Amino acid sequence: MLHSYLNPTLTVQLSLEAVCVEKLSKEVTGVYAGADALICIERSNSVWIWGHNVESKLGTSVLEYIITPTHQAMYQGKQLKSLSIGDAHLLAVDTSGKLYAVGSVGLTNDCKTM
Repeated sequence: MLHSYLNPTLTVQLSLEAVCVEKLSKEVTGVYAGADALICIERSNSVWIWGHNVESKLGTSVLEYIITPTHQAMYQGKQLKSLSIGDAHLLAVDTSGKLYAVGSVGLTNDCKTM
């Protein structure tokens, strides 16, 4: 077991061997990792998130850790082509070329929400 340096009351499992993430289907088509967060995309285009949700970069109201893979519904119906995770933001591009930004993205008022 490992205690989080950001939240000493949170205990997470540390594995030195590969562990199967049972909550996801067997059809994961993309994995994106960065800045203490993970995102998986399934063939069905379902997006799963978990990790440290700094500045709500994972698009949820949970402000600490999301410790198990959680379905992220805001991408429902979007055919995502690529994702990038930063310290406090997440960027996604769909197959039509639209860019989506979540978290602390420093954009102006001319941006629209998803």
